[in-house]
Amino acid sequence: MLAYGDLIRPITQQVTNNWQVEKPFTLLYSIPEISFEVILKAVFGLQSGSRYEVLKKVLLKILNPEQPFLRAMMLVFP
Repeated sequence: MLAYGDLIRPITQQVTNNWQVEKPFTLLYSIPEISFEVILKAVFGLQSGSRYEVLKKVLLKILNPEQPFLRAMMLVFP
């Protein structure tokens, strides 16, 4: 896990820099965003660029569908 610290730290700083001082924020969106960015970079080995943005958009659409129940049923019953 220590090896990923150099990767996780800048991603976390990028996300937390969007937080506004003295205003409430929710971790509900920040933690998944950090996790997703780390997965794209650590697991898939992607770096920022056009390919990174395309894959990010496609994966977000798959993982956060507008109709999650229907998408789940399509995965269970192909």
